[in-house]
This record gives sequence, structure tokens and C-alpha cells, in this order.
Amino acid sequence: MSNINSVAIIGAGMAGITCASKLLMDIPEVVVFEQYAKAGGRMASVQFGDYQCDVGTQYFTAGTEAFRDHLQAWEDDWLIDRWNGWLVELQDGQAMSRDDEVVRYVGRPDMGAVVQHLAQLCDVRYNTGITELIRTKGTGLGKSNQWQLRDDQGELHGPFDAVISAVPAPVAKRLLAASPRMSVVMSAVNMQPSWIVMLGFDEPLNMGFDAANTVGSHITWLANNASKPGREGQEVWLLQVGNEWSDEHADMQPEQVMQIMTEEFNKVTGNSIHQPSFSQAHLWQHSLAVNPLAQGHLFHERLNLGACGDWCQFARVEGAFISGVSMAERLLAESE
Repeated sequence: MSNINSVAIIGAGMAGITCASKLLMDIPEVVVFEQYAKAGGRMASVQFGDYQCDVGTQYFTAGTEAFRDHLQAWEDDWLIDRWNGWLVELQDGQAMSRDDEVVRYVGRPDMGAVVQHLAQLCDVRYNTGITELIRTKGTGLGKSNQWQLRDDQGELHGPFDAVISAVPAPVAKRLLAASPRMSVVMSAVNMQPSWIVMLGFDEPLNMGFDAANTVGSHITWLANNASKPGREGQEVWLLQVGNEWSDEHADMQPEQVMQIMTEEFNKVTGNSIHQPSFSQAHLWQHSLAVNPLAQGHLFHERLNLGACGDWCQFARVEGAFISGVSMAERLLAESE
């Protein structure tokens, strides 16, 4: 078995922070490196003055008993709440109600609340993007080779006995290039981009629904962020643009995307007079794993390199959580 006493985790999304939190009691040193200023990954929310919006994950569900148990604890701690929004199917301004009886959860006061809460328990180095892993000779009795991490400012961190990537597959492939075996597997994962557009309004639009899946539109989902529990501020509608259109227009300027999708929003909702007071667009370069691996995690025993994320399990928040737990259990087993 490996002698794992220190672990570096790259990425402070649901998978990375879940993995870190499961290791804290048993691994002496666990450090999470996050390129942005706060934890959450694609469970991100942004604030622009009075406009607040969940810009990634819109809600999450539970399909396993283990995840339901965690949701219950998080709900008891007021970190999440059930979103009982009115969901419809929308086509050319015509809305058809959808009563699918799915229980939908959202973070409170924003989508990243759970991850940020767990991150407070962990050693997280924010604003530290990792660009390279460097193999070093281990020191001390019984020490095998270790890893140092170089960040985007050229600084070195470590050494660590094991490194876990909790970022999208294309990024993980680059970071974990020392393992050709894992690189082959990660190359097979197809992650597609998605533009998102936020439209803020000074006055409520009174659409008559809170969220919609759309038919016959480049916008595949739209939701009134203000309809989610715990949200404050002005009304903001989040538009998710389809993966195919986003892929074809990945190089388009955000201003152009905002203009096109504002017109599309008015068309699909059947309202031609709604002009936003605020608008913003963002491209999620690796939004959706089309063909997730359904195997929990990847791990190279000799190198002590691993990967976790929703793309390792299935493309939902629950998938990221299960993957993070799976990766932690593997590391603990390897360190026995």
C-alpha cells in the first residue's frame, strides 16, 4: 500500500470539496487549490449590485439514499431549501404546465452555499490556479516520489504524496499527463460548452411561471432566479443556451450573445416589449459531460494521481458528490 500522508486537490467544486472534507480526519495534510476567489465550481452565483443570479447549476435532485441523507442534514442547517417553482414547457409564448413531482433543491442564499460551508472546514488556497505537476524525489524514511504543484504565478507548492484533480476532464487531462493510461480515458469524455445569459429587470415581468424548458429555441432553459427561496434583489432571468449553438458560437463576443438571446427570450416568451435594465453573458467552456464514465473516479496507484468530478460519475450535482466520496474512499484505502 502507498504511504499517503499529504494530498493536494485541484478544484474547489462539489467533487473536490467533498473529497477533501472526507479526508480531513485521516490524512494529516489536505490542501485544496482553487483558481477563483471562492468555492463552488459550476454551483456558482454572482452579484452585480442589486442583481443576483445562479449562473451554473440551477437546482439539484437526489436519486440515492446516501445523498438524500446529506440533503436532509443540509436542509436542517438551512444551507439548502426546496424550490417549488412553477415549471412549464414553453413554445412560441405558449406555456404547458409540467407536474413531474420531482423534488428540486437549491442552495441558500445562493447555489454554492453547501460547498462554501464545507470549504470552511478545509485548507483552501484561493486565487491559485495550478498549471503544472512536477515529480520530485521523496525524502525521509520510506518516502516514495512526491509531487510539487506550480501555480499560474510560478510559485511551487508541496511536496505532496498524492494529487487529485477535481476539474473538468479536458483540464484534468493536461494536468495529469504523467499518466497516459488516465489520459486515454479522459480523452473519451465529451464535455460541451454552454453560453448563459442573465437579464435583470427593474420591475417584475409577471410571466405566470418561474422556469421553463423550451421547444424550438436556442434557449433550452430559462428561470426567474428571484423565485428561488432566500434570493434577494431585483428580478433576474437566467437563460441557458443549447450546447450545439454554444459550440458553434463559442468565439462570439458576449455583447453579441446578449443581444441575440434577449431577442430570443422575447420571442420564446411571446413578449416583444421586455428590455432588460441589466444583462451579462458568460461561456461555460466545459458545461456538460455528454458521456460521463459512471465509474466514480480515476486513480493511478503507482503515481498516486487521481481524478474525480461529475464527468466521472454522472452529470449532476449528485454525481459530483458521489465521485468525491468515491475518490476519498480510494485514497483512504491506499493509505492503510
